[in-house]
Amino acid sequence: MVSAQAKGTKQVDGMVDHLLIKKVYAGMSNDELLHMSRYEGKLLTSAAITHLYQEFLKRKLDTSIFPSLRAYKVAEYQKSLQQLSQKNDIESVWVHFLDAKYKGKADQEILQDLCAMGLDYQVSYDIIHSMKAKAIELHEAHEKTVFKGLVLFLFGIGLLFINPTHINMETIASCCIILGLMKSISGLSSVVRYDRIVSHIQQPKQERLLQ
Repeated sequence: MVSAQAKGTKQVDGMVDHLLIKKVYAGMSNDELLHMSRYEGKLLTSAAITHLYQEFLKRKLDTSIFPSLRAYKVAEYQKSLQQLSQKNDIESVWVHFLDAKYKGKADQEILQDLCAMGLDYQVSYDIIHSMKAKAIELHEAHEKTVFKGLVLFLFGIGLLFINPTHINMETIASCCIILGLMKSISGLSSVVRYDRIVSHIQQPKQERLLQ
């Protein structure tokens, strides 16, 4: 029977103890590692699969099972996100937890919140692991908003130069200038916000799985 440590469920401050997993795998025989990958691979966490794969590479064992294990974990993760989105608006969930990170909430607290929503530990951990990528994605989206606002603002300025005395043109230009400024200021505020969020997120040091 494989121990909890070998399966990658051993936790330190709510996070997987990667050094312990590596040590356990290094102490197992080839047959034990092969048995685990074939019969218990789907029960492993994503981190444990990564370390198991690396141990296989060191020993030059057959790694053909790992693509299917990775595909299973990806499908499991996506299914859990779908379940989460059925209970809540997924974007609202992201905003909620990124806001918590902006306010300095610890990963462990956010992890507990996710688990309280019905997600298992590993899926909750994967969501936290994805936070930085999501924050960067939203940061880039707000940068585009700033750019669009500036374009609208400059378009309004340009309209004033075309026919500054025409009352309709002046009204349209004023609207473009005001809306452009509002969009740019709002976008810039969000860019600064997500800059701070990204700086607050410490990604778990987890090697990437198979390419």
